[in-house]
Amino acid sequence: LHGANRSSKTFSGGYEACATALCIHPYKPNLIPNDGWVVSETYKVQEEASQKIVMSLIPPNRIKKIFNLKGGVIEQVWIDVVKKGKLLGTSKIGFKSSDSGVRNFAGAAKRWIWFDEEPPQEIYKECIARIAAGQPLDIWFTMTPIFQQRGAGHRGGMSWVYRELYQKRDGKRISAFGMSVEDNKFLSREQVEEQKLKYTGVEYDIRIKGEFKLLSGNSVFDIEKLDTQIKRAPKYAQGFLDYSGTNYAIKFKDKENGVLKVWEEPRSNGRYFIGSDIGLGVGGDPSCAVVLDEKLRQVAELHGQIAPR
Repeated sequence: LHGANRSSKTFSGGYEACATALCIHPYKPNLIPNDGWVVSETYKVQEEASQKIVMSLIPPNRIKKIFNLKGGVIEQVWIDVVKKGKLLGTSKIGFKSSDSGVRNFAGAAKRWIWFDEEPPQEIYKECIARIAAGQPLDIWFTMTPIFQQRGAGHRGGMSWVYRELYQKRDGKRISAFGMSVEDNKFLSREQVEEQKLKYTGVEYDIRIKGEFKLLSGNSVFDIEKLDTQIKRAPKYAQGFLDYSGTNYAIKFKDKENGVLKVWEEPRSNGRYFIGSDIGLGVGGDPSCAVVLDEKLRQVAELHGQIAPR
């Protein structure tokens, strides 16, 4: 759910979490009881936004127990699930912080996970491993649609979510919904117009209309034009290089979402140029490389999290 400032996207995510935990969701299967996570960028942001919304939406008489971290931040809340006056079990909502590190996202299976703003990709990958046999795992994001290149001195920005989820949305496994500030019917016309006066240009498209745009960064090429060209590109093989065989033989193996894309198989008498930008391989920025032939056509590309070895 990508939305403008003041479009109520965070409130919408919190309502989804509470409806699921209370087992009163009108559209998806209600697993009674269930266990879920609310994930924010930091505990401070969580305390001021997502946690406050969730706790305001849970009826006080349904709260069974609250576990606090140091400083009063809630770590987990237990909620009684009641149908027709009968107690059917206790759902659990855990509150997580992305800046606490990927190790804090291991654990038991979850029914649902809500990310308020984009988490690091390694945390998302750890979270999707929380699926259980015979139980669906629903994940939703609420975020400002800023496609922002990561650089020194600032965090976040729409990077991997835009590339790996938004661009691959199919309406079945992945759906995307956009919200403008005018979609918030609880704002008066005066409040909406006041918001519109604060921004111009690209920021207006992001903050008011809720559209994906490049906000900042040190990008040489126009991101939107690159996206257009990518859609026009011919088909490619995707996978990884396997060098585990005998005699150090290297083989290409197909794998969906593999780090290597190949448009043209290498020629033994061909001449190629490779440019690369290496990440540390510890879960931060990805490593990448591009392969050009003698005519400067791109014939292969590598992009993803790659261990130093």
